[in-house]
Amino acid sequence: MSKLRDIPQTKEAKEKYVNPLINELRIRTITREELQFMLACSDAQARHEIAEISMYYPVLSSSKRKGYRIAKNIDTLTTVEEMAEEYDLVRGSINEIISRIDVLNKKLKPLIAYQKVLSKKILYSTKIKISELSKGSIIWYKDLVVGVKDLTLPSSYENYEATKIGENPYDYEICYDTLPQEVQKYLDEQLKIELLKENE
Repeated sequence: MSKLRDIPQTKEAKEKYVNPLINELRIRTITREELQFMLACSDAQARHEIAEISMYYPVLSSSKRKGYRIAKNIDTLTTVEEMAEEYDLVRGSINEIISRIDVLNKKLKPLIAYQKVLSKKILYSTKIKISELSKGSIIWYKDLVVGVKDLTLPSSYENYEATKIGENPYDYEICYDTLPQEVQKYLDEQLKIELLKENE
């Protein structure tokens, strides 16, 4: 079975598409159970088959009645009553599809929100070598700016690792556990000096 895709609604596209179920669906309503028996397939495969045909033809379906049928050829509808009946069936199918789309969109929202939070957590938890960061990245140690990558940051720090912090896309904090003890001690002293300057 081919993947579902956008199909041009043209006569040529319909003529190129071949499916033995089309003629049967033009004549009568077929239930999913019948489809499974006719195709010797699972329920999921039967639904996929109908979904694919629906890309080419107006397939009628409703939660109020079982089965699927292709809408009648408009040229064969000779009375207003026949047209009105078919119109109601088409409108019902459209409304149910719109309702399902609305439900799916609502179901998508919490998934997208979760994905964003998790993506951010992954980003903020991933250790990156400072040498691999883009130019202009600001490297922090607690509240101390160690330097700016490729500008003021000493090259000796480039082999250490950092993680993303804050909303600024350029802010990174150096990972304490990758620092030698003497480097940590030096940075702590620099931090104290900066704090003293702020309090003067």
